[in-house]
Amino acid sequence: MRTIAEVKEELEAKRKALDNFELDPDDFTDQYDEMLRECTGEIKIGSLTFDADQVLKECDPTAYRCGLVDYIDSVDKTDAEGYKAIEEEIEELENELSDLEEKEA
Repeated sequence: MRTIAEVKEELEAKRKALDNFELDPDDFTDQYDEMLRECTGEIKIGSLTFDADQVLKECDPTAYRCGLVDYIDSVDKTDAEGYKAIEEEIEELENELSDLEEKEA
């Protein structure tokens, strides 16, 4: 069984992790690509048809990446799975701490 001090230490580390949580743009490429397709539609060159995300990735990968990062800035990080997982861990630790403190009292 862990001590109150150990749980408090882990709880503090999880809170810091939550405060420093950042979204990884690579986790959102599918959503960004879909947004580009919806906003721009298909691009036709002669008899060929391409999706906007395809064209941007191939013709200007830097602009694609900048757009992806801008897209990430509009995403609420509290909705990300990783963020929610840390929140759940914090809640479990708080419950464990509360139980330990009650037993000690």
